[in-house]
Amino acid sequence: MDHAGHERKRFGTRRTWITHSIFTASALGVFLGILLAFGFEYANLPFSFVIFAFQGFVSALSHLFLDAITEGGIFIFTKRFALAHFRYDNPFLNTGFALLGIFLLALSLYPQIKIF
Repeated sequence: MDHAGHERKRFGTRRTWITHSIFTASALGVFLGILLAFGFEYANLPFSFVIFAFQGFVSALSHLFLDAITEGGIFIFTKRFALAHFRYDNPFLNTGFALLGIFLLALSLYPQIKIF
């Protein structure tokens, strides 16, 4: 999915809005998840269209989250957004990422301890 969203320029490749926009990437992830579910149906394997569509949606957004950290960034509507353009000592971003790290740690421990 990612390779279709790059265009070649003189000195390298550049991301396009086709697969690096929040809306188009989410729709494409849902579409590919449903397409994969049809493959599972054809092979007579257990599946759920809703779960496959949700997994496609989540994988597209996680891909965009990781791309937003890089210098190339992602597209929100028609504007490019990249976390790498912010200063390294931004208190709001540092606090947000610290809280995100704590949340992800708690989420990874969820089966062992019941915190939610």
